Amino acid sequence: MNQDFHLIKNYYSRSISPENPIGEKGKGAMEEPKPGSAGDVVGKGWKSRPFVTIEAGEVCTIADIATEGEIKTMWFAGGIDYGIIIRFYWDDEAVPAIECPITHFFLYGWTKLFIPDKWNAGPGYWINSAGMAVNPNRGFNCFLPMPFRKRAKITLENRTKVSRDIYYQINYEEKKLPLEAGYLHTQFSFSLPVMNQQVHTVLDNVCGNGIYIGTALYVGLNRTSRWWGEGEFKFYLDGDQEYPSICGTGLEDYFGGAYNWDMEGEYKPYTSLYSGMNWIKPGGLYEIQQRFSMYRWHFPDPIRFYKNIKVTVQDLGWQQNEFGKWDKYMQREDDFISVAYFYLDSPQGIKRDLIDHRILQNKL
Repeated sequence: MNQDFHLIKNYYSRSISPENPIGEKGKGAMEEPKPGSAGDVVGKGWKSRPFVTIEAGEVCTIADIATEGEIKTMWFAGGIDYGIIIRFYWDDEAVPAIECPITHFFLYGWTKLFIPDKWNAGPGYWINSAGMAVNPNRGFNCFLPMPFRKRAKITLENRTKVSRDIYYQINYEEKKLPLEAGYLHTQFSFSLPVMNQQVHTVLDNVCGNGIYIGTALYVGLNRTSRWWGEGEFKFYLDGDQEYPSICGTGLEDYFGGAYNWDMEGEYKPYTSLYSGMNWIKPGGLYEIQQRFSMYRWHFPDPIRFYKNIKVTVQDLGWQQNEFGKWDKYMQREDDFISVAYFYLDSPQGIKRDLIDHRILQNKL
């Protein structure tokens, strides 16, 4: 929770939505209702433009704020799935600081493509965390503060073959920022699959002074072999080479769980302020083709770096010996997709490849 929300300061509250596309003071709900629309019977000022339509292949700028300030919260809904790419540009930078399939940004990685005539179809799971919330029915909420000093630009790209109706609200403050306010960045990475003898890299090529604040990880199992999540998260800080400064004890441990999340022969999903796991289960416990969606926020224990940072996680499970006992580790080849969240002293983004949404569709 923001600890100073009750203090009276010289800030200005603004909000961008389809009803006020540029967030101007006193300019909300001015759209004339289109003939034949739901709002033409009630007239101007009565919900005339609650969404924008983004055509197939179109890149739509949904926010362009030319001042100093901070995005406080965001809400999205409608025709959203992993075929919609969200990008954030800070202070006129050409490379986005955030570039990610929108569902993965909101901790919602394993999801079916949105079907317009079945808008309330599953599968669905809900997230109640300090950084993000996903509420029925696929209401995507972000509570991460996003400072900017000159400009903030947000775009949505529709990579699907059909138009999408997107609802959104971006709430921000116009204000003077403290010198130490960093810029929010993400890095989207994927290993499909993690190759044998290799690790999945969550974050790399980041230089500067910053704070690592969260991880979203989406895992799709490609083989059976008992428990799969023995891999360690490793944080290489400020010039670490072979060995990291911070090393965890196991994948489910990093996400706040323990002992395989196994209770009475079943994975137990959970969502909490700082960590959570959701499980999409086509089969039984420890079977093939399981899908897991996990998050971990480092708000109480931010990981600080001053020169550079690299984050990796292993794909490691158990193997069975000749006597039927599960007693040795085994490197696996599962599908890992991740989003790293961090603040940096620079607004400049790091160009990365984005996965083709059609490949993701084949993985569901």
